[in-house]
Order: sequence, then C-alpha cells, then structure tokens
Amino acid sequence: MLHPDTELKFINTEIGYGVFATQFIPRGTITWVLDDLDLRIPATNIRTLPKLLQKQMECYAYINRYGQYILCWDFSKYMNHSCSSNSWNVGDTLQVAVRNIHIGEQLTCEYGIMNSMEEMTCSCGSENCRKFINTNICESLYSIWDQQVAEAWAVAGLVSQPLLPLAELNEDNSALLKALHTGDCTVIPSSRSYKFAL
Repeated sequence: MLHPDTELKFINTEIGYGVFATQFIPRGTITWVLDDLDLRIPATNIRTLPKLLQKQMECYAYINRYGQYILCWDFSKYMNHSCSSNSWNVGDTLQVAVRNIHIGEQLTCEYGIMNSMEEMTCSCGSENCRKFINTNICESLYSIWDQQVAEAWAVAGLVSQPLLPLAELNEDNSALLKALHTGDCTVIPSSRSYKFAL
C-alpha cells in the first residue's frame, strides 16, 4: 500500500501515469508496504497466462526473492523509475523516503532492484540518468544506495508512519520494524534486493 498522502496523475502519453505527493512526506517515512491485498503469483503461473496478460504482468509487477510476481492492488504499480529515486526498498516488503518529498513531487523508485528479466531503456530525466536499467548495473551502486537508506532510517523514528501498522513482518525486516516501534532506529537497513534463479 502506498502512503495515504499520494495520488495518481496522468503525466503524458509516453510515460503514462505517475504517483505524486499530496502532502509533504519527510525523509525516513515509509512510502510503501507490501500488504495482504497485493497479489503474489508464482512464475510458473505467469508462463501459462495469455501473452497479453503476461505483458501486463511484466509492465506492472515486480519479482520478489522467491520468484513470485507481485502485482500491487493500488496505484503503487504506477510508481515510475528514476536513476535518482526518492523512495528506496528496504528488503522487498517496504520502501522508505530517502529525502524529503514535497507536495506535487513524483514518488519514484529504482526498477533495477526489482529483478526485471530484461534490460530497459531509461529516460527518467534525472541528472544521473544511466540511460538503461538492468540488475547487473546495480551491483556497483549498492553501497551508495545503502548509505542513503541508512541515513533515512536514522530519522524514521522521528516522523509519522501511517503505514507501519500494515508492514509485513518477516525475517528480513523484523529488527527494523521493532526499531520503529521502539523509536530506536540504530539498526542499519540495506536496500539490497534478493536475487533468485527462475
């Protein structure tokens, strides 16, 4: 589920839609959590779908560490990529704002860590645009991303967290969520996605 202070807006015919902040969202805020309404579909099931549906899944779903396609029920599936994204994965069940997101600003994430199977061209327009997105290029960037996530997480206990009650507890984030509940965010999270073999 996306942060409640967001809305879906049409950008243009090339990009389509995007997710935008309707209120100020401070750094350290959880911006998205995997919740019980999000669909988790095994890769074997995707392969049996008609080609048109497979294409939709490739466009709107991400692949988690278990090889499941995750199709979000809300408009978080319309979050666009940026090579300088303002929202970062912490494991594969939540994202955190790594900088302040202002009213009217688009919420963006990094597609390169979502286990996409094919390289994509990028025209995000950021100053640091890499011109293409793939999982291999990300290996050299994790230390930078982890630093951004750690700095954002350090202030996560100081900001409102409306999505915290919906955050799915698992072995990877239990220490982080406990830290948020207690207000002691000294546990250092990682942005690293978990690779798998299909």
